[in-house]
Amino acid sequence: MNRFKSIKKLLHFVYPDTYEEFDFQRVRNEYWADVHNIKADFEQKLIENGIDFAEIPKHITCERLIKWRLSNAFKRHGDSPFQLMEALYPGRFKAEQFRKVLQRYWNDK
Repeated sequence: MNRFKSIKKLLHFVYPDTYEEFDFQRVRNEYWADVHNIKADFEQKLIENGIDFAEIPKHITCERLIKWRLSNAFKRHGDSPFQLMEALYPGRFKAEQFRKVLQRYWNDK
């Protein structure tokens, strides 16, 4: 085990493609650096909760992202649901569609 530094790395080595990142209590920080990982997890949560793509601004809040264990991804995008959605789906939504907008958003308009 010394070679692998963690049980998770050992399991991934011994049983490749058997475990998903979320099968473990914690995920690597580098996992959240890849937008494709965030998008795959986010879309899975949408399906599990029966939320249509068009309803994202109405349903996606800070609290929901944290509940869905996406807080690290959320933090990487300025603690803003809109900025996270903009990273995942560029140009698909407008900030004013979300329940809360960025500070000083209306000053820039």
